[in-house]
Amino acid sequence: MKRILPLLLLFLVFAACTETVHHAKALEEAEALLGSRPEEALRMLDSIGRLDGSMGKRERMRWQLLRLTAQNKCYVPFKSDSTALEVAGYYDRHGTPNERMAAHYLLGCAYRDMGEAPMALQCFQEAVECADTTAADCDKRQLTIILIQTGYLYYTQYMPSLALEQFGKASAAAWGAGDTLLHLNAEEYKMLAYYELSDYTKVDSITDNLHTNYLALGDTVKAKRCVSTSLLLAAKNGNLDRMKKLFAQKYGNAAQNPTLDDAIDTEEKSLLAYYLLRTGQERRAEALFRQAKDKSSNIYTQIRCLKGLFELYSTHGPTDSLSKYARAYCALNDSSNIFKHNETLSRMQAHYRYNRVAAEAENKTREVQERYVTTLLVALLAIVATLYFILLYKRKGEQLSHKIEMQDALYERLNERYRMVSDDMEKLVCDNQQKNSLLKEKEHLLELLRQKISDYEQQNYTGMKKNRQTLESIAAKLHDMAEKGTAASSKLLYELKMQMETCDGQFIEKIRHQDYHLDLREEYICILVQKKFTSSEIAILMGMSPQALSNKKKRIATKLSGREANAADLATYLTDI
Repeated sequence: MKRILPLLLLFLVFAACTETVHHAKALEEAEALLGSRPEEALRMLDSIGRLDGSMGKRERMRWQLLRLTAQNKCYVPFKSDSTALEVAGYYDRHGTPNERMAAHYLLGCAYRDMGEAPMALQCFQEAVECADTTAADCDKRQLTIILIQTGYLYYTQYMPSLALEQFGKASAAAWGAGDTLLHLNAEEYKMLAYYELSDYTKVDSITDNLHTNYLALGDTVKAKRCVSTSLLLAAKNGNLDRMKKLFAQKYGNAAQNPTLDDAIDTEEKSLLAYYLLRTGQERRAEALFRQAKDKSSNIYTQIRCLKGLFELYSTHGPTDSLSKYARAYCALNDSSNIFKHNETLSRMQAHYRYNRVAAEAENKTREVQERYVTTLLVALLAIVATLYFILLYKRKGEQLSHKIEMQDALYERLNERYRMVSDDMEKLVCDNQQKNSLLKEKEHLLELLRQKISDYEQQNYTGMKKNRQTLESIAAKLHDMAEKGTAASSKLLYELKMQMETCDGQFIEKIRHQDYHLDLREEYICILVQKKFTSSEIAILMGMSPQALSNKKKRIATKLSGREANAADLATYLTDI
C-alpha cells in the first residue's frame, strides 16, 4: 500500500503535465492558422474550448485571447465586452507588451461592434500606448492595424482631421514593419480622409502613387480601383484629357470603341457618358446615361445621369422628354439634399456625443485624481499625527517607568538597611545587656528608618491612589463616550493602558505573554473587559460592529485558553490568567 500511493501520485502529476503540453501545442497550431485560415482556427479553438475545465488559468486566458482574435478576423461581431474585459485585465498584470496591445485592441473591437465609439477609441489608444516600439519583437503590423481601426472610427464619426492623423501614423508604422501591402492600404484610407476634407490635389497624388505601386506588385484589381477614384475627381473638375487617359488605363480605347460599353462598371458608365457628352458623342452618351440610370442604386450616379439627360434634351429633343427629366432631376436632387442634410445632422450629433463623452470622462478623471490626492494627504496627516502621539506617550511612559524603578530601588535599599539594623540590635541585646547606651542609639536609628519607611509608604500610597483615580476618571470618560455613541481615540485608549499598567502591572504583563500573541487592539479589548465594560460599550469605543467584536473576543479567548473558545468565556479567562 505504501508503494502504491507514490506511484499513483507520480502518475497523476505526469497526466497533468501531459494535458498541459497537449493544450499548449493545440493553441500554437491554432495561432499559426490565424493569419491564413481564421475560420479553421476558430473551429479548432471552439473544439479546444470544450476542455475548458482541464485548462489552467494561463492556458484559458491564452485560449480566450486567440478565440477573440479569430472571431474578429472572421468578422463575427462581438455582443458583449465581459470576456474581452477579463482578458485585458489578466494581460495587464501578466502579459507582454504585444499581448497587452492585442487584448486592449480586442476590447476596443467589442465596444466598436456594440456601438460605443468613444469607449472603442479609448481602448484603441490604450492598445497603442501598450506597444513598445523600441523593442525588437514589437508587433508593428498589429500596431498598424490598430491605428487604421482608430482612424476609420474617427472617419465614421465625421472627424476626418483626426482620422487623417491616425492613418498617417499607420502608414509610417507599416513602412517601418516592411509590410508594403499594409502601407498601401493605409495610404488608401488617407485618400478617404483627404477626400472628406475636399483636398482633391492630395487625393489625385495618392491615387496615382497607389496605381503605380499596385501595378508594380501585379495587383491589377486594386490598381483599377484607384483609377475609379481618379476618374470621379477628373469628372468633378471637368478635366476631359485626364478622363480620357484614365479610361484608356482601365478599359483600353473605351472612349472611342462602343463595343466596350458592356465591360464598363455601371457607376463609371455615367462618367464615360459625361465625357462623351462633352466631346460631342451625344447618341452614345444618351444610351450610357439611360443604362447607368436604370441599373445603378447610387443616388449620386442617378443625379449625374438625369442631369446629363436634361442637358442633352435642353439643346435638342422633345419637350415632353425634357420636362420629364427635369422633374425627375428635381425630385432626385431634393432627395439628395435631404440625404446630405441628414448626413450633416448625423455628423453634428456624432461630434456632440463624442465631445460630451470625452468631457464627462475628463471630468471624472479629474475628480478621481483630486479625491486620490485629498485622501492621500489626509492619510499622511493621520499617520504623522498618530506616530507623534505614540512617540510622545511612549516617552512619557518610559519616564514614568524609570521613576518607578528608582523608587523601588530606594525602597529595597531602605528595607535592606532596616533588616541590617534589626539584626545588629538583636545581637547587641543577646550579647551584652551592658551595651544599653549603644542599644538605645540603634533603637533611635531604627526609629528614624521606620519613620522614613513610613513616609515612603505614605508617599507611594498617595501616588497609587492618584493613579487609580486617574484610571477611574479615564474609565468614566469612556463610559460617557460609549453612552453618546462616540468611538474612543487611540490617544485615550493608550492612556487607559498606561494607567492600567501602573495600577495593575501584573495583569498587563500576563496578557503580554509571548505565547498569546495579542496585538494592540486585542490588548485594549482585554483591558476594557477587565474594567467591566459591556460588549455594546466596547464595540462603540473600538469603532466595531457587535458581530466583529464578538469574533474578536472569540479569537482572544482562543489565544488565552489555547483551544477553541466562545466570546462569552473571555472574562473568565482574563480572571484565570
